[in-house]
Amino acid sequence: EYTLQSSLDIFKGFQKIYTIRLSSLLHKAAQQDLLQQKYLLGFRIMAAFYDIYFYEGLIVISKEQLEISQTNYDLVKGKIDLGLKAGADLYEAESTLISDKLALTQNENNLGIAKLKLIQEMNMAEGTEISLNDSLNELDEMSTDASTTDQESIFKTATEFLPLIKSEEFKAQAARKNMSIARGALYPTLTWYGVYGTGYYET
Repeated sequence: EYTLQSSLDIFKGFQKIYTIRLSSLLHKAAQQDLLQQKYLLGFRIMAAFYDIYFYEGLIVISKEQLEISQTNYDLVKGKIDLGLKAGADLYEAESTLISDKLALTQNENNLGIAKLKLIQEMNMAEGTEISLNDSLNELDEMSTDASTTDQESIFKTATEFLPLIKSEEFKAQAARKNMSIARGALYPTLTWYGVYGTGYYET
């Protein structure tokens, strides 16, 4: 005896259609999440880059300040040797000199950390030397007036291209489709069944 049967869902509250659309929306949201991570990586690289530029500038200033403190210390020491100043003045000058040396050391350490961070974010080999182009000094000549910036325009532009916002929009739409699927389960189901069989026996 042979039997063949089949079934086909004709109507299930549009659940299959909603499920396909849900999968599509979740896929689009995942793509935007991936793009968002790429943007965040770019922002981290940019921040590390400007940290290097910032600390290189601080080191230049710290060295100039240290030279002034050293000159002042030598001047005070010379006057004390000549009996023109009291010994207490030398302690004050020495304290300032030590503070400026410490500031220079801290800025050099911060510069090293910023370079290491940039190397890690860019996935470069350890030991890579990083130096900024002198043309970056042109950044000092650039003037921006944040007070005249149209904040509403910035927000509108951000909503049009930021992947995070688009991702959340897709996820919100996916949640609505998920609700539609749940509602579809409450509708009656119409299914077509077909059976074919034979009663032949071999004895």
